[in-house]
Amino acid sequence: MKKNYKVIKYSVEKAGGKIELLETRRECWRISYKGRVFYIKGSFKIFRSFLDTSFLAAFKDLTREIFKAGKFSFPKTLVASELQGKKELNELLDKVKPPFILKDAAGSLSVGVFANIESKKRAREILERELKNYKKMLIQEMVSGKEYRVLVLDKKILGALRMIPPYIVGDGKKTVKALIEEKQRKNKKKTPQDEDLFRLLKSQGEGLDSIPKKQKKVFIRSSSCLAEGGEMIDETDKISDGLAKECIRLASACGLALAGIDLFCEDISLPIEKQEIKFIEVNSRPDLYIHYFSTKGKTRDVVKEILDYIIKII
Repeated sequence: MKKNYKVIKYSVEKAGGKIELLETRRECWRISYKGRVFYIKGSFKIFRSFLDTSFLAAFKDLTREIFKAGKFSFPKTLVASELQGKKELNELLDKVKPPFILKDAAGSLSVGVFANIESKKRAREILERELKNYKKMLIQEMVSGKEYRVLVLDKKILGALRMIPPYIVGDGKKTVKALIEEKQRKNKKKTPQDEDLFRLLKSQGEGLDSIPKKQKKVFIRSSSCLAEGGEMIDETDKISDGLAKECIRLASACGLALAGIDLFCEDISLPIEKQEIKFIEVNSRPDLYIHYFSTKGKTRDVVKEILDYIIKII
């Protein structure tokens, strides 16, 4: 949340407001803006009514119920529980086509996510191990297409970012391992050299010691991971009216005025009836800093718009 605090502080002060950190460990801030005073914890959470509905986004198994009730398209998803044994887990896995993605039902920030699992045996092993730590996990079909994060505020799209997983580009000389180390030299978080990386490289015809051809793009993560070198492209101006309306409808269905929506589709600019869209997650306290530091495209001062919205409703 430190990155969010920096952009919130910058935007509040730029707009002529004042922000005070009341308690460091609790991340509680007091904001004075246009004669009003209000408090936030970590970042902004804004609901459509006086009811706190953030739990519908916080627990992915509950978000799935919102998807179903509102007839939103989403990947086939089943829920595994710590109470289920090997036989029951096998029966669940038989109902979903591999490759699988396994997720902690209450997880966030990509913690407890296991992507691109190709075999039922390995998926079951992960579930048996991780369900000791997490009470419930989702078993989900992997989906293809471009990944996007759409930021919704009430009936408006504040930002839409295309999220690109970390990758390296071959130069015909260096090994994959050397290129990863070169790319992540300044990164605090490094891509672990584990089974997931080996499997992903193998699917692209590469290995740690292989030398990719010049200009060949080799992905080192199957999902966006900004800390490991993922990229963000601002495509706010490209989002189609139909997709914008669906994102706003989904935020509303979750009872949220402010929401970050993750989805996959062919292209955000295409009409929704001409492509397959899969909604993945809804975030009730979305990261805001990402809209200030896109790799390509415009910077969006989303905090200023949120501040002005709050002033209207309080």
